[in-house]
Amino acid sequence: MTALASLGSGAPLALIVVGCLSRTTPVWLMAVLPYVTAESLSKSQQVTRVSFAQALLATLWPLILVSVTTAQHFLAPVAALALVGVALLVAIWLGAGFRRRAGGVTGDFLGATQQVSECAMLATLVWLQGGALR
Repeated sequence: MTALASLGSGAPLALIVVGCLSRTTPVWLMAVLPYVTAESLSKSQQVTRVSFAQALLATLWPLILVSVTTAQHFLAPVAALALVGVALLVAIWLGAGFRRRAGGVTGDFLGATQQVSECAMLATLVWLQGGALR
């Protein structure tokens, strides 16, 4: 909440861009890591099977949004690059931890990945506040 308040009039756009982009990180984890919850306990194992092509398509839409908001001068180019970079770093960092500790992902891990990504990207926008959002 504090991050959004500090973004002022840019908060609605930040919510849209960050919300959209943060949902790509768990999709990529689904594409590259095995789902480790036992089949008898899993409620969503069928949903977590994602191909590389599906992950690319899921990434395309947020990247189009980031590109359009940058082209329309609502989002500074440095902020756009920072958001994509932060999303990538969070996915790699958490994915490596999930692989090391559990051997893959669970539904809870995927949800946590989206939340951590969103918080990290909002924090990045606050840090870049000087010219991130217009």
